[in-house]
Amino acid sequence: MGPDACGDGNRPRGRGVRFCMRRWIPALLVPLTLAVTSESHALAPGDAARGFREGANHHAGDDGFAAVYGRLPGPDDAEGLRMHTHFAHVREWLRDRPPTRPELAARRQAILGYFDEYIARGTTPLNVHVPWRTPVFIDDRGTICAVGYLIERTAGRALAERIARDHRYNVLEDIAAAMPEVGAWVESSGLSLEELASIQPGYIPPDIWSERDLVDGPIDETPIGLETTETSGTWTSRYPNGQRLAEGHFVDKRPQGGWRFFHPSGNLAAIGSFAGGVRDGRWTFFHDNRQQARMATGSFLGGTLVDGWRHFDESGRLIGRSRPASPVSFGGAGYLVHVMAGQEAGRHWVHRADIAGMKHRLDFLADGTEQIYVKDGDEHEAYDKGGHKVSRVDGKWISSDCHWNRMQRMAATAGDVVTVHGLMLERPGTCDAGAAVSASRGKHLDAMMTTMGHGGLVGIPEEVSASLASFVVKPSVDAARPAAGVASEAATLATQ
Repeated sequence: MGPDACGDGNRPRGRGVRFCMRRWIPALLVPLTLAVTSESHALAPGDAARGFREGANHHAGDDGFAAVYGRLPGPDDAEGLRMHTHFAHVREWLRDRPPTRPELAARRQAILGYFDEYIARGTTPLNVHVPWRTPVFIDDRGTICAVGYLIERTAGRALAERIARDHRYNVLEDIAAAMPEVGAWVESSGLSLEELASIQPGYIPPDIWSERDLVDGPIDETPIGLETTETSGTWTSRYPNGQRLAEGHFVDKRPQGGWRFFHPSGNLAAIGSFAGGVRDGRWTFFHDNRQQARMATGSFLGGTLVDGWRHFDESGRLIGRSRPASPVSFGGAGYLVHVMAGQEAGRHWVHRADIAGMKHRLDFLADGTEQIYVKDGDEHEAYDKGGHKVSRVDGKWISSDCHWNRMQRMAATAGDVVTVHGLMLERPGTCDAGAAVSASRGKHLDAMMTTMGHGGLVGIPEEVSASLASFVVKPSVDAARPAAGVASEAATLATQ
């Protein structure tokens, strides 16, 4: 990479320039519904006059993609690939640049380490509201952008959320000018405003956009509604046998505030809060026992999983961690599980998603000698970090070159299971005829597959599987209504 990510050595400078804040005024955005594509409205109004470039970043454009593929991205190139090449490109550019002040050298290196973490995660926000490529500081699902992640890791999530609340779609130059605390963070980071702004991506616009989409914040289209003539009160749902199922408060016929759910046995199953009929805030799920042993803990935002979740067996042992994580092509449907139980000798990560009714899964296994990716729990087939498919045929392992491109191999080598999963589905490719692997490697692969196969759900201990089933599936509408067989609404509605 050259000395300047713009390629011409003349980036627009953030310091000493007075920028106008973008203001989202729905009355000025007509017609009410616009059909757009990634090729139209590539820049926000006025951005071209500011010297901004079209592409993945308003300073660097798509230079990262061009550096790898020798061309600009087209409509058939995945957005996740576009983002990854941009991040890799700007990271290389930042590698040998000096800190803004010598005493900030350690601080700069720490922040660049967090940037490496974010690249490895492979998660990027989705722009579902604005009809041009734009930054999205935190999206509707709680996914944070790259610069937001750096702020979160060094200054706390609260500051990142304030930025998202007030300046969700703004470029970093404008945010720093409007928020003194962000300007101070930049000054103390060891990176210049220009360098940090060169990280911040702009995300592809939605296919269909309407004026109402400019309303910020998570929007859940299917909040739970209660069948009652009362507008507010206390609600109790019951199983058909009369056993309590759920209880809590409601406002405007929707669950609001703290609720409790129960197993059919009567043991506590979950506690958490609702806001406007959708789960919001901290939730805890419990195993079906009298000790109320935790099964999973984590948070929702507007009905959507956010942040990290922890999973426990009945003895209280931490057996897994999970978090939402999706390639852009998955539309936010994925989540990543770090399987901790029984993995003392290696690493095991699982990426899962349910897309259009089809379940997709990719396991990543590494033990210091071998790194393999296993699709959909198939114990007879895997892919190594070099893009070779290894298949077990008649008890013997065969290796076939599948000609993965540079980005696929880079992601696989880094253990970035989320990006690998997306690229495997988007670009399945073809593999050459195979050749037998050595006997020692075959035994090694057998051992790794055996490790993956432990547990009720291949690759995930049974306890983690049960925990995921409990919190990933949103409570059905019926779960907070009187169950069938209850004599009347009055019998289950407590108006204390």
